[in-house]
Amino acid sequence: MPTLANGWPYEELGPSGNTQLFTAYIRIPDPYLMMWAQGGYGLNDVLLVADGLKLSSR
Repeated sequence: MPTLANGWPYEELGPSGNTQLFTAYIRIPDPYLMMWAQGGYGLNDVLLVADGLKLSSR
């Protein structure tokens, strides 16, 4: 499984079952998170945002 720059593993989800016209769709298993993009955004944009995420101390 590939990893983000912050070390979290992710998987790219395919277009099957995609009823929202997502242009990119990933799932991070731990911490559990799903991210997607629509319109002119693609996988590189989703990965760029996901790379910058951090766990909250709350």
